[in-house]
Amino acid sequence: MKHQRPEIPSCSLCTAGSQLFCHMSEAQAEIMSQFRNEALFRKGALIFREGERPNVLYCIHKGKVKLSKLSETGREQVVRLASEGDLLGYRAMFADEDYSATATALEECEVCVLSKERFWELMEANPAFNRAVLALLAKDVRAAEAAMTGQSQKGARARVADALIKLNVKFGTRADGKTLAVTLSRQEIADLGGVAVETAIRTLWAFSAEGCLALHGKDIQVLSLDKLKTISAAD
Repeated sequence: MKHQRPEIPSCSLCTAGSQLFCHMSEAQAEIMSQFRNEALFRKGALIFREGERPNVLYCIHKGKVKLSKLSETGREQVVRLASEGDLLGYRAMFADEDYSATATALEECEVCVLSKERFWELMEANPAFNRAVLALLAKDVRAAEAAMTGQSQKGARARVADALIKLNVKFGTRADGKTLAVTLSRQEIADLGGVAVETAIRTLWAFSAEGCLALHGKDIQVLSLDKLKTISAAD
């Protein structure tokens, strides 16, 4: 559930680095700022739910989000990670379909919200923005195909290694250069890797014994990203 409205700067001054809105002129960015809303979501809050109908576009100004789907057996599968500058819900909005995944805040998130109508107006007024939208959609399709192929051909060790590599690439590390800059439960890591939570726990301890990781509660230090990549490629 969202609560107080955060203070987010004008779109023309935003440094979140959206993949799309950098194609707007300063004047267009100022107009968009006038018509957007801002929302603050607590850790664990749902931004939108799988099966709901989209009527707005979300842009993350600050924070981290996971997008997950439920399988036919009711098991959660994390399909995407999102952070500052990323858009949420745009594919369902473009296709005029229900959300195919649930977006959950992994930490407190500041999010800009733009109505579907305003977004279409922006696309109609800016050819460069249109091209950027198409490029983003094509990139997403390629990434989804690659992830689907890779997951289906890998064992549990490789899947957990892939999950850790994704977290490192997407969110980076804290000031020590080793501790992942996101705190996830073992269940969430299992969901990201597509394995059972018991398997994720055993594999994390095995990686720790092998010198790949150091575990400190929910915090994970990546001691050797190269070793994780080797495991990912071998299994």
